[in-house]
Amino acid sequence: MISKRSYRLSDHSKRKLVGVNKDLIHVVIDAIKTTKQDFRVLEGCRTKERQKELVRLGASQTLNSKHISGDAVDLGAWLDGSVSWHWPLYIEIAEAMRKSAINNNVVLTWGACWHNPINNYDSAQEAMEDYIKYKNDKNQKPFLDGAHFQIEVVKKGKQK
Repeated sequence: MISKRSYRLSDHSKRKLVGVNKDLIHVVIDAIKTTKQDFRVLEGCRTKERQKELVRLGASQTLNSKHISGDAVDLGAWLDGSVSWHWPLYIEIAEAMRKSAINNNVVLTWGACWHNPINNYDSAQEAMEDYIKYKNDKNQKPFLDGAHFQIEVVKKGKQK
């Protein structure tokens, strides 16, 4: 019988959550306990200068990022002591975040499904496929940022 492995946030990840919306922090903490794929918080709050640099590099498409207000996090798949960018790992993380958002009554957008909250789907895979179809139907290239999660509606007003 295979036992379920439980993960926890590293001190590094906890530091990266300073200033992030408290409801989003709860989603991340819940997700790390139930995920099949360990992850690390790569970025929480971001300065306007950092955001400008990411847009210049093509890593972001907006200067009005929810990272600036503390309403977004980037999570990296943690594998063998470093971040892996192997795409299927991000589906696993997104699935844990989707379930956690639902359990915490938080509406969450994922960077591989920008047009609808991930809560609206039965799986992260379904959410991503719907987004890709949505963009293709509009003859637009999908912008897939599997590491990115942002809060859309906060339960009791914005709390930081």
